[in-house]
Amino acid sequence: MTRFSIPPGCSAPATTARLRAPIAGGGRLARWLGEAYRLTSLPLCQAFCIMIQADTSETRGSAPSLPGEREIPGRWVVVGLLLFGVVMTGGMWVYWKLHLGPFLPLQKALFEAYPHSAPQVAGGRHKDSPLILRVVLNVPFTPRRDSPEIRGMIERIIELARQHQRLGDYEILEMHFVHSIPERLAERLTVELKVAELPSAEKG
Repeated sequence: MTRFSIPPGCSAPATTARLRAPIAGGGRLARWLGEAYRLTSLPLCQAFCIMIQADTSETRGSAPSLPGEREIPGRWVVVGLLLFGVVMTGGMWVYWKLHLGPFLPLQKALFEAYPHSAPQVAGGRHKDSPLILRVVLNVPFTPRRDSPEIRGMIERIIELARQHQRLGDYEILEMHFVHSIPERLAERLTVELKVAELPSAEKG
């Protein structure tokens, strides 16, 4: 429970009695808000001085820790945060190495062929779905299945997948072409090809 006193230079005799009323606990923010509401009739600088003095007094006279409570030294908190960061970084590296590492050669080859396409490559299956090799490329035009640009990119993707990935191990080659438009929904084209139906020279 906190009682406010008027600090030197901030006296206001007409309001002293009103400010002597106790203010129940409920956290520093709650007490500040409650006292600010009560001090709305005072000049701003005077009310601020009163609240600062009360907060300083509360900090100096804070109650000691209860029996059985244990304080954790700050250095151990820092060490714990550092260990947490190391564990999270290691987990991300393991995920990248095991899940995305096998597709890195194909992703690099696609980046060299299409530098501004931000290629993404992944593979696997979901539950009972077929084994899929998925390629995502950004394109600077509206992707259409019958356009010469898309047909050329499909042929190039198949060629690079045959060179840098065991394409024959997959059942479906799934290609996504994305055209991002500012402040509008992106235009997308998805092409799925069965690896078994590709020419034998392209299956790898």
